[in-house]
Amino acid sequence: MMLILDPDLDEEKRKEIYNKIETMIREEGGEVLYIKDWGIREFAYPIRHKNVGFYSVWEFKSNSEIPNSLRSQMRLMKDIFRFMILKKKNVKSFKKRKGG
Repeated sequence: MMLILDPDLDEEKRKEIYNKIETMIREEGGEVLYIKDWGIREFAYPIRHKNVGFYSVWEFKSNSEIPNSLRSQMRLMKDIFRFMILKKKNVKSFKKRKGG
């Protein structure tokens, strides 16, 4: 999963969002394997009148229902600009990419 957060959030607020997401995953029987912060990156086009966002990449194990539950909950979080959840078999290794 990749998250793009509001770049103006302080570290405490970012950790609060991370804790909420981790709790959602764990309560549904999933497990967070790692979280890699990529930091602030520039957008190709403005999102919510901003030109940059704070990126993070997550890897987690879950049953097939957790991604749907996460999507519906994260859509309600105003500090999350964008997110994308993919099955690992459909993703090239993020570790090979710059910042990973």
